[in-house]
Amino acid sequence: MSLPLTDPLLRLAAADQRVVLLTGDVPPGQLQPLADQLPGRCFDSGTTDARLIQQAVSMALSGLRPIVLGAVSHLTTRCLDSIHSQICRHRARVTLVGHDAPPRGGDDSTVCRHDVALLRPLPNLAIACPADELEFTVVLRASLSRTSATYIRLAGTTGTRIHSEPTEIRPGRFIPVRAGSELCLLASGDVLGEALEAARLLESNGVEAAVVSCPSIKPLDADWLDTNLHRFPLAVTLEDHGLLGGFGAAIAEWLVDSPTHRTPLWRCGTPEVFTGETLDANSRRATLEPSRLAAQILKQLRRRRKLAA
Repeated sequence: MSLPLTDPLLRLAAADQRVVLLTGDVPPGQLQPLADQLPGRCFDSGTTDARLIQQAVSMALSGLRPIVLGAVSHLTTRCLDSIHSQICRHRARVTLVGHDAPPRGGDDSTVCRHDVALLRPLPNLAIACPADELEFTVVLRASLSRTSATYIRLAGTTGTRIHSEPTEIRPGRFIPVRAGSELCLLASGDVLGEALEAARLLESNGVEAAVVSCPSIKPLDADWLDTNLHRFPLAVTLEDHGLLGGFGAAIAEWLVDSPTHRTPLWRCGTPEVFTGETLDANSRRATLEPSRLAAQILKQLRRRRKLAA
């Protein structure tokens, strides 16, 4: 977890005495500011497994608001059955915060590009992927008012600030960031920075691309999609996640189920391979590099214009 994100956690805990923090694998140096300022409300079990989920559920059913911090892969793949059978089945008001850790050498056990795909089918579980600290703060605060659980996926540079303070961010809503008419870039998570840079490169090629930040993956902002998506000749989804079962898949399913919308969709995500096999921490997101994205989008637009002609 990026150290700047301890500030939203501390502010939330200071405002609500029911908030308790649990973790199993956050490095001690990053957890210490939380432990120092929240004595008796910050617990480190030493490992992220089913026992940590059991503790969180017990606290939630006792009236507390537990926030569980853990590496994405450990918190989801290791604890999937417990999340399903304990948190979701009992509608326990638990907030799960999965932080993405870079691979250490050839060890990619802390990297996960299929966590959203694993969790999306589970009932009584909202899923959010904030782009920066401001979105994280809004999503985290909203999770405490839900009547069931929330999974918040943090990745890459989520500790940075992309939005300005006056930006209106509402829970469960998409956030228009840049206006455009020729296509729409729907960015989920910290790839918002790449989406904005790709839009600037497209503008230099005469293409006006709208950029929308989409922190809410489940539920999707159906109101925004229903009102706005049809206006664009092409929609492009961007995510630091595999294409199977992720944010792009959720948008594709929405389009299939929509009786009126037929907006063409192109999905961009990360390769579905073990990171240690062929990719390092920097190249794993090469498919989302802005100049490459812009070139591929221009190619898609030319192809579609040729077919339309």
